[in-house]
Amino acid sequence: MLIDSALLATALGAPLAAVAAAATAPDRADEATARTAGALGVGAVAAVALGVSTTVGSAARLGPLEVDPFAALVLVLVLGMGATVVSFAARALRDEPYQRRFAGVGAALVGAAATVAAADDLVVLGLAWVATSGLTVALVATGPAAGRVARTARLRRALVVGDVAVVAALALLALRSGATGLDQLDAGGRWGAAAGVLLVIGAAARAATAPFHRWLPDTLGAPTPSSALLHAGVVNGGAILLLALSPAIAPHAAPAVLAVVVGALSCAFAEAVMLTRPDVKGSLAWSTIAQMSFTLVLVGLGLETAAALHLVAHGLYKGALFLGSGGTVRSLGRSRSVAPGAPPRPVLSALLAVAALGAAVGTVAANGADPTADLLVPVGLAVLTGAIAGRAWLARTATARAAATGIVGTAALVALFTVVTIGLKHAIRPGLDVADPALPAATLVAVLAPLVAIAWADRRADRPALARLWARARLAGAAAPLGRPAPPSSPIPSAPAPRAAVVGG
Repeated sequence: MLIDSALLATALGAPLAAVAAAATAPDRADEATARTAGALGVGAVAAVALGVSTTVGSAARLGPLEVDPFAALVLVLVLGMGATVVSFAARALRDEPYQRRFAGVGAALVGAAATVAAADDLVVLGLAWVATSGLTVALVATGPAAGRVARTARLRRALVVGDVAVVAALALLALRSGATGLDQLDAGGRWGAAAGVLLVIGAAARAATAPFHRWLPDTLGAPTPSSALLHAGVVNGGAILLLALSPAIAPHAAPAVLAVVVGALSCAFAEAVMLTRPDVKGSLAWSTIAQMSFTLVLVGLGLETAAALHLVAHGLYKGALFLGSGGTVRSLGRSRSVAPGAPPRPVLSALLAVAALGAAVGTVAANGADPTADLLVPVGLAVLTGAIAGRAWLARTATARAAATGIVGTAALVALFTVVTIGLKHAIRPGLDVADPALPAATLVAVLAPLVAIAWADRRADRPALARLWARARLAGAAAPLGRPAPPSSPIPSAPAPRAAVVGG
């Protein structure tokens, strides 16, 4: 217990040490930033050790803070990505006048987000939540002076609305429970349902879900490290909040239906806009909105474990995509033509689908895992992603031998992902206080089935509705004015920027 408390103090104290290093280091700004990243790295290592300790033992506690296996996993994500992004900024922002400020604000933001994940008290949770909002605005404002107002205007409004909703929800839960500890939470009755609705509103504002979605694309003018930190950690805060307070969401029909409806509509809208974006970072921003909206749907359906795994996976790969956006631009110049001797695409698609699905089903059966929706959702997404990615690669392969190797490799990767998912599911499940959901998991199928049916039927239409929706999505993704419209004499681009354009450094 003493060791766990020391590890928890190290993990949560590391961001404070990082802020001090950024502010007081007498070296050059890039060296101070590197020291800041090192301090966050120490915290990430402590979080890993804490995760192992809480998985094999009991939860670690330090005052109003408590870390179970799920909270430890979030700490590893937040501190690890924070250390990686700040380390990247030591090179990417070299000689920039705001580099030291970015390191300090970024480290403070990581500390506030880590406190949200570890808070076991409603008061501490509320204070850390509001602090995270203020530091998010400060992070986005850090950067070139040009466009600073445009980057932060909608962000401020969305976070203020979300913070008011969250603080009101926490106050209702405290009054209803007569205590502020999460282990004493009483979310029953109308007060609990009202608090659940307010929590969904607050989470939607933080996750950039409609109607608060505009603030995230606006922040693309910030430096790339800021975008990586936002997309890898900050937007996940909404899902983390709902998972921590899931007893106020899943049992009540009103917040559960609100989360599913808003999440499903936002997911479909953002995914459509993402497909029309010509710039790399713009496409990633709308993809983040879609992913966070999907997580909202999972929470509303009571699939807490699937939502937890999805938000962690999204934080890892979206942070990597933003930090590697320059490499993505360079890779777009390569040839995308299909190899002339490649096997037929229908054959490849069928073989990949069978191999990926067979690997997933076989792995689940071999591990004796219970095929619940909490497990099937992430594994199903892995099967779909593996089949699509493998098909894209195999389409450029000219030999049957290479195609067979790719099919076997895809199946092996899907099987490995399934094993990891099963392990994480068993590890973090005790840390999620799962209540009986008000909506059945089959609702997810009911939401997705009409969309698939419409897309399939639209293929044979004379005037495809999807083409008209694509045009509307392209217009919806265009930047909307924040203030007065531009004068008629202002130049208007006649064509969208090329896909290889990267906005905001």
